[in-house]
Amino acid sequence: LNNWGEWQRYTMNQDDYRFGWSIAVHQDLLAIGAPYADSLEGIVWMCGLTASGCGSWKSILDNDGRRDAIGSLLSLDHDILAVSNLVYDEVDLYYRNLNGADQWGRIKTLTGSSVETFGGSLSQSGELLAVGSPSYDNGTNIDQGRVKIFSKNLGGADAWGEMITLLGSG
Repeated sequence: LNNWGEWQRYTMNQDDYRFGWSIAVHQDLLAIGAPYADSLEGIVWMCGLTASGCGSWKSILDNDGRRDAIGSLLSLDHDILAVSNLVYDEVDLYYRNLNGADQWGRIKTLTGSSVETFGGSLSQSGELLAVGSPSYDNGTNIDQGRVKIFSKNLGGADAWGEMITLLGSG
């Protein structure tokens, strides 16, 4: 029998951060989104999981002044973190150890067209990233939706080129 239970509690110091709005886990890494933090700039918290809970906490801050609420949706695979910015129809890609040991640095921003909800869903596996746009309009087909598949090295090293686009029927 597996015994599941709480092994560590973390308390935010500010109200209305919406800590835990989104989560992603891969092996011993945990990403937690708090899109309302820092006056709606948003924060993504990263921690390394250990037998006693979370080790050191790292934060990913956008700090561009756009109030874009990063951390609404997350996807984590190995040392690559995808973070949706639904306000501006963008997905930011961060690599672990890019700017030093256990530091997360932005490597690429993928952009959709306005009001398509680009980044409305995210999933990744290895060097592939799927980005959903559930509000995408295809001509007169309103909210038909689409999914774009990106490949890490398509078009060059870390270029994250678009491999295929899938459209909903409509």
